[in-house]
Amino acid sequence: RYRALELVQVTRALLAEGLADELQGDKKNVLVGGHSYGGPTAILAANAAPELFSALVLHDPAVGSEMPPLTQPVFAIVGDEYAGISNLVKVVRKVSAASGETRPWAGAWHFQGISHGNFVDAPLWA
Repeated sequence: RYRALELVQVTRALLAEGLADELQGDKKNVLVGGHSYGGPTAILAANAAPELFSALVLHDPAVGSEMPPLTQPVFAIVGDEYAGISNLVKVVRKVSAASGETRPWAGAWHFQGISHGNFVDAPLWA
């Protein structure tokens, strides 16, 4: 939870300092991403400050059954090594379904050939 709150603080600081304007970014469409243990961090941050993050992009999120439902849509890539973990896909779909999102990309998707080590472990990589 500490990392999630840290992520919220950093995002607020970056938006307040005008970096989004300087880079011509869209303040209303900030995505948060997470790989492995960064997945729960991203979910907890989006839950703590839903006004900051418009969507989540996750890769092999190391989620447990205790993840909170979100108002934002979630796109999760599940690689070969994690595809067999039925609870992982179920939890990601449950977290994402709470948003009521109907976009075809929302949910958990298994991509063959993607391994867990394809991404650097970090709570914010998108």
